[in-house]
Amino acid sequence: MKLLSQICWVGLTLMIVWSGCANAKQISFAEARGMLSRDYSMAQPVVSGATIDADGEYWLTLFDQSGRFVRRENFAISKQPPTVINNYNDYYENVKYALKNFAPTLTLSIDNTDMQGFNEDVVKEVCDAYPSLTFGYQQSQLKTTTYKTSTTVELVFQYRFSENQLPFMRNAIDAKARRIADSIAKVGMRDYELELAIHDYIVNNTRYDELNFKNNTIPPVDYTEYGVFINGVAVCEGYAEAAGRLLGMTGIPTMIISGYGKSGESHAWNLVKIQNEYCQLDCTYDDPVGNTAELGVVSHDYFNLSDKIIARDHRWYASDYPRAITMRYSFYNLGYSAKDSAGNVYQKITSQLELQRAIATAILAHKSTLTVDLMNTDKIGYNLNNAFNQATDTITLTESIGCKFLYSDSPTLNVRHVRVTLEYGG
Repeated sequence: MKLLSQICWVGLTLMIVWSGCANAKQISFAEARGMLSRDYSMAQPVVSGATIDADGEYWLTLFDQSGRFVRRENFAISKQPPTVINNYNDYYENVKYALKNFAPTLTLSIDNTDMQGFNEDVVKEVCDAYPSLTFGYQQSQLKTTTYKTSTTVELVFQYRFSENQLPFMRNAIDAKARRIADSIAKVGMRDYELELAIHDYIVNNTRYDELNFKNNTIPPVDYTEYGVFINGVAVCEGYAEAAGRLLGMTGIPTMIISGYGKSGESHAWNLVKIQNEYCQLDCTYDDPVGNTAELGVVSHDYFNLSDKIIARDHRWYASDYPRAITMRYSFYNLGYSAKDSAGNVYQKITSQLELQRAIATAILAHKSTLTVDLMNTDKIGYNLNNAFNQATDTITLTESIGCKFLYSDSPTLNVRHVRVTLEYGG
């Protein structure tokens, strides 16, 4: 009898079936769309009835016909690939399996005299496809020995952390990521709402390690998800990997882009697929520094941008990645309003007169703080001092009023974030 067991949930059935391998699962579901991520990599569409039999940790996310999140489930397949191989896929899977288990060496017998493609490049391919799985990997060396019609390949791996640290650190990352995903994913959310919640969690709970970056003393852990999830301190690679893991777990297709930042430094960020369109996402650049940090605004200047817009201060080999051509799912185009860490909403302002009236209204209400976003700054020449002077000219004042402005300009969205501080005298 092929069917071994059956586990049922409402609207979802996962059937464990025997299909000639150590372990396999056939998935079936009633919802309109399923997205499957293997080892936290880029989620891909999966049809009901598919049989899953490759080794790995899987996350199945379900969306209803209107594209709203229903739920997600995860399962694992335990299957060691063959060590005597004659095709590239087996070679790839062996390397992936070795890195997953922090193996110091991998020795394979290749029953094929044509060695083209069976080289060390496979390690980079695996790391690019499964950045969360290859945690701690640093570098590798390849040795080959050919005898008649077979070749022995030995890969020696080096890791950033000790043999004892690696499993502990990755287990801690897995546990924390699961808790975060559980708290973020709510029934009825659209994919961009899930993405926004993940973005905001990472930005609000991680500090960029600016001091070590300036001093060129960045510790290895900062480049990993451990820095984000456990230490709350990281650099760009850690941000991108943490976002990639959470996005994969919630059914949102994503990949990591390796390129260069505004000062020519090496940089990493995410490319996401929202409503079947690619968008650029950079959580690192949205983590505020300078005036943006002092304002306390939760930045979304790098949330779902097009290639054209993010290219203002990012560089990458665009031909290596799918094109992002839409701004449809950027923060303001989705209808959201910015907030600061105190919960103050940034009122959207679209004209000099509107700014003047907003300041006058705040004065009449005797508010001490007004937070506004000046929109379309590429087309509208706002003048903060003139707006304040004109506002005070239009109302009857019973006391003296002073005003201070603190602002930060978005480098991508033609928006100026402004906090107006009003001081009242006798």
